Amino acid sequence: MYVLMTTGPALVFLALMEKPLNAVTEKIVVFGRVPMFYYLVHIFFIHLLAILAAVLSGHPWWVMVDLTTWVTANAQLKGYGFGLVTVYVVWIGVMIVLYPLCRWFDDYKRAHQAEKKWLRRIRGYRRNWIPFTIPTMLPFLMM
Repeated sequence: MYVLMTTGPALVFLALMEKPLNAVTEKIVVFGRVPMFYYLVHIFFIHLLAILAAVLSGHPWWVMVDLTTWVTANAQLKGYGFGLVTVYVVWIGVMIVLYPLCRWFDDYKRAHQAEKKWLRRIRGYRRNWIPFTIPTMLPFLMM
């Protein structure tokens, strides 16, 4: 029953969102065209946010960049962490903040791909990116 309840809406959502591109998918496809760029920038950005959150929580900033121990095993970060709702809000906020930067890099990549060889090596998902991302994300979005 659970499989039917998650697969059915996922397939309906996929059928509605796959073709043609609409206002929502036109924005999301930008991340699919520059996946490596987004990945590298979002890791840096999220780590900066984590350091800022640690400082605002009363922990020293240098504890977050201590490479000798894992963050969760560090005794000085006892009590550091956030609930699931906060994590989702931060995730959506990071996507919104990084969208203009990814859009800029997508435009740059399309305009300069012929003369800059390194841009040809950084490939994103092209046309059929939705079948791989939406069904895997949908069960988490439906919670």
